[in-house]
Amino acid sequence: MNFGEAVVTVVQSIVLPYGYTLSIWSAGILAAFRYGAPKRVDPLLFVVGAVIGFMVFNIPTYWAITGQEELDVEAPTVALVNIVPLAAVMVSTLLMRLIESELWGYFLSGFSATVVYVGSLSLLIWILS
Repeated sequence: MNFGEAVVTVVQSIVLPYGYTLSIWSAGILAAFRYGAPKRVDPLLFVVGAVIGFMVFNIPTYWAITGQEELDVEAPTVALVNIVPLAAVMVSTLLMRLIESELWGYFLSGFSATVVYVGSLSLLIWILS
C-alpha cells in the first residue's frame, strides 16, 4: 500500500465519526460560551441529551436490522464532503439563543447536535443515492 492509499483508508474509516465529533464538540463549546463554565451536572445533561438524540435513530435502526449477523458501515462517497457539522452548529447556535435555562440548554445542545448530524447526513445520503 502506498501513502495515497493509506490516506484513503484512514479518511474512509473516520469520515462519519469525525463529522460527529465536530458537531458534538461544537455544540458543547457553544453551550459553555452561552451558559458559562459547566457545573457538575451540566456535562451529564449534555451527554444524556446526546445519547437520547442518538436513540431517536438507533431504536428504529435496531428494529430494521434485527436478525443481521453484521452491520454494514460503509459510507457513500458523498459523506466525504462532510458539510453536515455546519448544519449542526447552526442549529445549536440558534437553539441556544432561544433557551435561557442552563440545564435545558446543556441537555438540548447535546440532543440537537446529535439529531441534526445523524438526520442531516442521512437525508443527504438518501437524496444523493
